[in-house]
Amino acid sequence: MKKKNKDAFPFPVFMAMAILIGIFFLLWGQSNTAATLYELGFLRYKAEAQLSTMAEWGVTAEEQAALDAAEAEAAAWAAEQTPREGSFTPDPAAAWFGEGAKLTLSYRFYDQGTGKTVILLHGFQGREEADLTAAPWWWEQGYGVLIPQQRGYLEPGETNRTPATFGVYEEFDLYDLILAAGLTEETVLVHAKGSGAAPAILMA
Repeated sequence: MKKKNKDAFPFPVFMAMAILIGIFFLLWGQSNTAATLYELGFLRYKAEAQLSTMAEWGVTAEEQAALDAAEAEAAAWAAEQTPREGSFTPDPAAAWFGEGAKLTLSYRFYDQGTGKTVILLHGFQGREEADLTAAPWWWEQGYGVLIPQQRGYLEPGETNRTPATFGVYEEFDLYDLILAAGLTEETVLVHAKGSGAAPAILMA
């Protein structure tokens, strides 16, 4: 008759522990899967809600028609004008921050000679042509209209041009623009769109 080894681990206890551990990992995996599915569902809900909001607050057909009409009016107005075109090379980054890409920005100045000028600033990845829609109204109020390029502007077919700093460098670009256009003795207003408002706010 064999003598039982008292130090041997009872097989039934081993099996019970293995089963419990297996159940634990199974439940843990299921809980992770459930959490992942919940997160995916929640993200999908958020995306659908965002798309619904965008559709609700998007441009309607009537608004698009009004915008198209304003752009056509602005284009007709610009065709009748002879703007003074120029360019400037702002270099504030090197002086204020020790670094920064140098670039040359162009501008068009529709001058009335009234001593009053409004600067139209486009937003990030916009183009100066987008600002023309506001130009006829300001012109009727007796203001000259200055439309410059900005950092982050686009040319046709481009996806990006120069990095924008959302006002950090553009504030000083705006100051250099005023100097380059000879507006130091004039009343100057700034009409900005989107991130174009940042340099105006910081400069003020």
